[in-house]
Amino acid sequence: MDYRAGKADWFFVLAYTKKSAGYKGMSAFIVESGWDGVSLGKKETNMGQRASDTRSVNFEDVRVPVENLVGGVEGKGWFNAWSLLI
Repeated sequence: MDYRAGKADWFFVLAYTKKSAGYKGMSAFIVESGWDGVSLGKKETNMGQRASDTRSVNFEDVRVPVENLVGGVEGKGWFNAWSLLI
């Protein structure tokens, strides 16, 4: 679920590109909301947060260009995400 999915132009996505490597096999991507294969679920009802457009985001056979690989290096997604939090 993303609490602003219905308003987003793009998403920061962590996905396994090599699942056998565990967290070191995750890559980070920027995925645009209008791409083929990206769809949104129905708007969820939030108690006290009606202005929030919370929806599930679904990805099916989405093709992501290499220039949308965050940091330009596969397998660094977990580290990219943590660097945003620190």
